[in-house]
Amino acid sequence: MSNPQGGDGNSAGNSLGLAVGATTVACTGDGHRPVLRPASVTLEPGVTLTGFVDRVGDPVPMVAEDGSQHRPESLLATALDGAARAAAAAPVSEVAVAVPAHWRPSMVDALRGALRSKSGLARSPVVSDAAAALTALRSNPGLPSAGVIVLCDFGGSGSSITLVDAAANDAPIGETVRVHDFSGDRIDQTVLARVVAGVFDASGADPAGTSMVGSLGRLRDECRRAKERLSDETATAIVVDVPGLETTVRMTRMELEGLIDESLAEFTAALFDTLDRNRVPLASISAAATIGGGARIPLVTQRLSEHLRTAVVTTPQPQLTAAAGAALIAGRSRIVEAATTVAPAAPVAAAAVVGAEAAPTVTALAWSEVEDEPHVEQPYVPTPADSRPEIEFRRDEWDDWNEQTQPRRRGPALLFGLAAAAAVVAGVAFGLTTLTR
Repeated sequence: MSNPQGGDGNSAGNSLGLAVGATTVACTGDGHRPVLRPASVTLEPGVTLTGFVDRVGDPVPMVAEDGSQHRPESLLATALDGAARAAAAAPVSEVAVAVPAHWRPSMVDALRGALRSKSGLARSPVVSDAAAALTALRSNPGLPSAGVIVLCDFGGSGSSITLVDAAANDAPIGETVRVHDFSGDRIDQTVLARVVAGVFDASGADPAGTSMVGSLGRLRDECRRAKERLSDETATAIVVDVPGLETTVRMTRMELEGLIDESLAEFTAALFDTLDRNRVPLASISAAATIGGGARIPLVTQRLSEHLRTAVVTTPQPQLTAAAGAALIAGRSRIVEAATTVAPAAPVAAAAVVGAEAAPTVTALAWSEVEDEPHVEQPYVPTPADSRPEIEFRRDEWDDWNEQTQPRRRGPALLFGLAAAAAVVAGVAFGLTTLTR
């Protein structure tokens, strides 16, 4: 892929969506291969940098083993560019990048500046991954049009809680809350500790020995894969292959649930605290939505449904949801740009009808249209609007999101010869959130 944005822009299938996670980078788009990559950059054989995502915007550079220094946001831009090139099956016209909803504006600005150095990503809008995920979920399988939606993102280094008002175009309620107690990394470490305690105690081997360091790293990867398998299977085998010891350990889903029960309870407590602080009663919640790799764990869905007393909306590949939403946003941005380029007066007409209900003009990224499994690289029924509870909104860091997602007043329909372009803009204005200035 010589240039991710070098396509002709004539079809929605030319758009790509990228999503930034603390431990992974996801990329997908209609007609393109889904890609999940570790958030890492290999400078040269044997020299790999990781851990830069949470340091984006940090003025202190990261130092590689060879002594070279690198800005965290530049490393992330390189990782995103590589993922886009790996995923693109054809020339791409537009790319959008979804970043963690809990990021500070300074972090978003730092990444945006770094992306300008990548020819294929220089024009890419940068959006909140919460807004991107809601765009994907609202498109397929669908979300309620009223009430409060609780979006839970279960990622590698932590989980995030975002509340939005469905009747106000998914405007955020308060700030996104980050919970570090429940994370993919913590679960992997817990499983590893259980395996090490059982196997090494029985064998008498020393897990702290120098020769064990590399082997324990591989064993931790095997524990992560076992955790993922237990989302679909009731039992699995963990292969233990370390110096002087080769065996297998059987683990059941029930055992895994016992290991994560405490940390999941801590997440649930944080969720209820978030609802209380934003004065959101359970009766006002119309749906819970889950994204991220941890959303595949059956116990997570079960607990959320029990505690929130509502349906839990997710997708078959929740680790790709934010990237899929970013792809939709990229495609819709391109259609708006094309409409306004062909008919310069279209924005005037659109202002009169932007609040009108319009059928979506962009083909949604259907989950059945992507590969069943992403390429992984290793190192609803609406409720009446008048029933909505009174909600206290807190506008601060996400003013851009609030301003762009608030419903606009309807005016006279100045359609005439611009009706088609106006309808396109009205259809895509819903749910579109961009931090690009």
